[in-house]
Amino acid sequence: AAGVPSGYRLRADTRHEVQSPLKIGDVDLIPYAVGRATVYDDDFSEFSGEDDNARLVSTLGLRLHTQVSRVYDNVEDRLLDLTRLRHIIEPRVDLFWTGSTIDPRDIPVYDPDVEGLHEGFGVRLGGRNILQTQRGGPGRWRNVDWLVLGTDFVLRSDDADVQTELARFYSYRPEYSPGGDHFHTDLMWMVTDTLATVGDLNYSFENDRVAQWRLGMSLQQTPRLRLFTDFSEVDQLDSRLLSYGFEYELTRKYNIRLNHTLDLGSDDSRSIEIALERKLPRWRLQVVALIDELEDSAAASLITEA
Repeated sequence: AAGVPSGYRLRADTRHEVQSPLKIGDVDLIPYAVGRATVYDDDFSEFSGEDDNARLVSTLGLRLHTQVSRVYDNVEDRLLDLTRLRHIIEPRVDLFWTGSTIDPRDIPVYDPDVEGLHEGFGVRLGGRNILQTQRGGPGRWRNVDWLVLGTDFVLRSDDADVQTELARFYSYRPEYSPGGDHFHTDLMWMVTDTLATVGDLNYSFENDRVAQWRLGMSLQQTPRLRLFTDFSEVDQLDSRLLSYGFEYELTRKYNIRLNHTLDLGSDDSRSIEIALERKLPRWRLQVVALIDELEDSAAASLITEA
């Protein structure tokens, strides 16, 4: 119905990136260039009128980063579990441009990692503020990140897909970054050694509203049991999802994890995931069962990780 050709299609894809890390004073600079070629066994004349079956993509970019810090030795607060404080500021700038010989909209997306690319120029202005403290007591002092706040302003040129509702910036591969001008912030607060809270918010300047926000919490109940919960809301989709679950160490070799997601917008269960993990000397084996109530489907998978 969408005009996507049926049947199968053969594709060859290769991506190469070259970086040249430099240092000027206290500033780290990383200029880089990316070249990517994708060849299909047929063109897309039926889908979009595109009669070329080979796509060339190039990306040029520059990353800048530095770090400054200051130590406050006189900080002592038993309520917040603070002993000394170190403030680290990490400003960062990303400049990037991506161009393609074929408009990304003229190719059906078989795989987001291959066809889901975005053209245009962009700049990310942001940084991280890290507050570190010491915990553990005499003879066992260790440094921990008590509070970490990240903030980013991302500006995109008009030839980018600026109308995408959920704008994102991916510094490791800028060509995957959708959306227009937006602000993103994320926060991690290590309340105690066993309790942590996280959150993030994305504000779209194109639509003048909060596009998405999320708040989560993790509690290490015992050395073997961790509880977690997470709530997220996506304005455009009218989606309000609440997830909760646990992770339990059955033995030194076996872990079990359960994650249940509720859709508060429809007052219904969204999905249930159960995973059993076996630790081996050099790799891990996972057996995962997933019940998706939204898609009315069930699946089981076997995953290995080195």
